Order: sequence, then structure tokens, then C-alpha cells
Amino acid sequence: MNKSLFLVAIGISLWMSGLAQQQRFRLLAKDSTQTKVRKYTDTIHNSKVYIVSGSLGYGIPIGSVRDVLTARLASSWGMDISLPNRHYVLYPSIDYWTFGYNQKNKNDESAYLIENGRANYYNVNLSIGTRRQFQKLNTYITIGPSVGIFFEPRADILPGNILRNDYDGRLMGGAKLNAGADYKLKGFFIYTDFGLMHAFAKIQDKPLTIFSFYIGLKTDITQMADQVVTVFEKKNKK
Repeated sequence: MNKSLFLVAIGISLWMSGLAQQQRFRLLAKDSTQTKVRKYTDTIHNSKVYIVSGSLGYGIPIGSVRDVLTARLASSWGMDISLPNRHYVLYPSIDYWTFGYNQKNKNDESAYLIENGRANYYNVNLSIGTRRQFQKLNTYITIGPSVGIFFEPRADILPGNILRNDYDGRLMGGAKLNAGADYKLKGFFIYTDFGLMHAFAKIQDKPLTIFSFYIGLKTDITQMADQVVTVFEKKNKK
């Protein structure tokens, strides 16, 4: 399940990257003057696609759900895709959140409550937003829908005094707001990101809101994205 979610997110990201690159080529083809080209290449993010990796941080539950979940280390993967207008960005991403878990309500699947357990949340975001550049420092704000799978731990006693550990997976929709900044170094960017995700579902009858914080790297993969666009164009011509 985790690999399938990851592959779906990669597919969506590459597809959106291809659309953005195709639009870029159309705009440049309309006017080949140096002025037009300069307009789309005078900033470090223009017509670029970056992969966001090496991200480490925390997912921090907010509100009454803290009675159930506690913050632990988190990670994130995503893509920073510049749109034809250099002030806008498409930002698909995946959050990998792990929480400490203390169950409050029993359910039909298990007669036991979990204490000091671990819950996992894999959340896919498809956000769009605006970006502003100040020399080598860039800031951005994005917002968009999210969908993920929340795994709650369960336990039961089988005949023979065997303790069976299991997880109850739930599909959850939501929305996420992000704000962050990145700074250009030689060959890559270092970035920090703050996010607020609210799920349209509850965990143990408590509303789920998560504050996230990440530090990581962004690497330019524009050439690979251009190759993807070229393949798409050749297939369309056939």
C-alpha cells in the first residue's frame, strides 16, 4: 500500500511537470526575441523543476488529538514546479508522519487498548501557490487538497497466549497550507517549510490537525522533465 501511494504521487508529479514544461515551450515559441527569452530566464526558478528530498522534521498534532497522538520525527518528498508565470508554483508532495499513539476508545476489532504504540500517516498533497524572489532567497506560500492513509495500531490475544499486532488503515481527505523559503547554494537549494494540515475526519473521535516543519534540499531535475515532455510529444505525433 505504501509503495502504491508513493508511485501514484510520482506519476501525478511528472504529469503536472510535463504540462508546465509544454506550456513554457509554447510561450517561448510565440516570440523568439531576446527580450521574451530573458523574461522567462532571469530568475533562478523560472521554467525549472526541482525535486525536494532529504527532508527531515516533525509532525506535531494540534488540539484535543494530542491526548491520542504525540509528535515524532517526520520526512517529506516532493517536487517544486515553476509555472509559466514565474510568480506561481505547483508543489505536489508526500508527508511521512509517525506518531506516538495512546488509544482511548475500544472497537469491534480488538478488545484491548494500545498504550505507547505507533501510528503512521502517509499524506499526498497537490498544492499551488505564489513565490517571491529576493536575490538568492525565495519565499513561497501554497495551498491545496490532500489525501492520505492513517494507520492506527491494534492488538489482540490469540489462542496460545499469542499477541497479534495489526494496523487499521483509513483513507482520509483534507487540506494543507504551506509557507517556506529556500536559498540557492552551488548546485542545489537548502530549504525550510512550515505546514498546517487539517483532515476532514477524526482520530478516536478527535479532530485531526497537524503542524509540520521540515528542513531539506532541492535539486534541479529540469533536464529530466524536458525529456519526459519530449517523449509525450513524440507519442502524441504518432
